[in-house]
Amino acid sequence: MKHSFTYYLVMMALKFKGIKEIFSSEVIDYNRLRQQDTDAPSNHFYKSYSTSFEILGTKVNAVTQNDSNTRLCLFIHGGAFVSGPSLHHWDVVAYLASKTNVTYWMCNYPKAPEHQIEEILTSIKAVYNKALERYLPENITILGDSAGGTLALALIQSLVEQRGSTPNKLILITPLVDSTYENIKIAEVEKKDKMLSVSGAKSAKQMAAGNLPLSHPMLSPVRGSFNSFPETIVFMATDDICYPDQLLMMEQLKKANVKHRSITGEGMPHIWVYLPILKEGVQARKQLLAYF
Repeated sequence: MKHSFTYYLVMMALKFKGIKEIFSSEVIDYNRLRQQDTDAPSNHFYKSYSTSFEILGTKVNAVTQNDSNTRLCLFIHGGAFVSGPSLHHWDVVAYLASKTNVTYWMCNYPKAPEHQIEEILTSIKAVYNKALERYLPENITILGDSAGGTLALALIQSLVEQRGSTPNKLILITPLVDSTYENIKIAEVEKKDKMLSVSGAKSAKQMAAGNLPLSHPMLSPVRGSFNSFPETIVFMATDDICYPDQLLMMEQLKKANVKHRSITGEGMPHIWVYLPILKEGVQARKQLLAYF
């Protein structure tokens, strides 16, 4: 497939940053990953349109240009459970907030290895319950990328199981849906993946697992139920080790009669929708706008 000129620039930048190298380690260097973390941007947009508060260990930045908005998006960032949010997460939130009549809550949740998945998910659920005090569930969208997609899926499964109010829509950006990486098709994709490798990615998930097996639905939601899910939109990438399992999830959504749609980036890497200057990513972000 023919790529844009910006694709090659971005791939060079990723190689220079050593992202693939970090994820190729048997034990991931999460402190090195955290060097990319941005707790709160200092630019004019966030100084003008952002307020912050904390709920059960999750720092929430509420971003909006209109305090009277009746719609909310919970933005659950990725970072392999051990890092984030990064600047590209903040840039996407600013982009969406500047172009939609929606308030965005950036959820900077507790990270592994200091915290494990049960505590992390409990914190995310507390944020969602707080959102229900201010917004109707039919006016709430949840957006999660990578491991943030894992958390978003696990949250919905927990809400359905406990018969809680589910959001109107779920948007997933190259989500991690199976932390075991046991799918035999992953090995072939890994050769093309410019960002991730199974060894380091799996190591990070193990840090978050605590006493749970990696196959537990909290960590591998594709192994859980998709019954009664809200409308689900999934952005995938063919050169992403998460892709084979995402295809299995799409089959699960279909079997559960969930309204769903997928957008696939042919030859694109993990989180391509967010990558700055990438022409294909710019086009995908315009598509993303249509779902708000």
